[in-house]
Amino acid sequence: MTQVNAIQTADVLKTQLVNYCLEKTWVKDEQLTEICQQIWSDAPEQGGLLSELWVEAAFPAKTSEDTLELLAAEKIFNAFLTDQLDRVGEVPRHRKLFTHQAEAVRQAAKDVDTPPTLMVTAGTGAGKTEAFLLPLLNRLMQYPRQPGETGTRAFILYPMNALVNDQMDRIYKWLKGQKHITVFHF
Repeated sequence: MTQVNAIQTADVLKTQLVNYCLEKTWVKDEQLTEICQQIWSDAPEQGGLLSELWVEAAFPAKTSEDTLELLAAEKIFNAFLTDQLDRVGEVPRHRKLFTHQAEAVRQAAKDVDTPPTLMVTAGTGAGKTEAFLLPLLNRLMQYPRQPGETGTRAFILYPMNALVNDQMDRIYKWLKGQKHITVFHF
């Protein structure tokens, strides 16, 4: 596998961006071109076109020993929901959950009367959606609507339409073919 030198790549991108901008401005004067090139190649505080390189460590999510099947056997996760998610192939019953997903399910199942407020942070692709959807759907299944009970039982608010569309597709797949939970997308 080839390693990418992020600093070298950032320098190349900065040079290409400055050259592109110089080409598109049609500056004819050589002295003015040199001044623009120097300013635009400089640090952002001095008028540079590219911000400083931001490096942040991204550690992979840790896998737990928990699976939905194990959580269902412990009566922490709903057995029907385990079967449902496995049947539609979205969350296989034997797949090990990430630690933050398993902990979210366990924490959310602790108190029947007052579900905890959970905050989950994880890198891209680390299963944050499952970390909130699994406990939410589990609670809806574990404590079904009582006779005569009406109204909305769960409400999910998203910050971006792209995220809504992606996750609504996922929710519809997860719940396909069952009749216990209905979803309304507004």
